[in-house]
Amino acid sequence: MHKFRIVFTSANDMKRQSIIIISFIFIFLLTALSSVSVAEWEFQESGVTVTLNDVCFVDDMHGLEIGSNRKSQFTTIGFF
Repeated sequence: MHKFRIVFTSANDMKRQSIIIISFIFIFLLTALSSVSVAEWEFQESGVTVTLNDVCFVDDMHGLEIGSNRKSQFTTIGFF
C-alpha cells in the first residue's frame, strides 16, 4: 500500500490547501442540505363540529379522537 505525504514549501501552498478543503466541505454541506425534504401540511375539512382535544393513532389505520364534549370516537379508516 502506498502512503502519500503532502509537504508544504510555502505559505501559498498552505493557503491553497485550506481553500480546497473549505470548498470540499461547502460542496458536501450544500449537497447534503439540498437532499433534505420538508413535509408540508394541507388543510382539510373534517366535518367535526366540536373542538378536538386530542387525536392519537397507534398505527396507520387505528386511532382515537377525544372531543370537547367529553366524547371519544375510535376510527379504523386511517389518517391519510
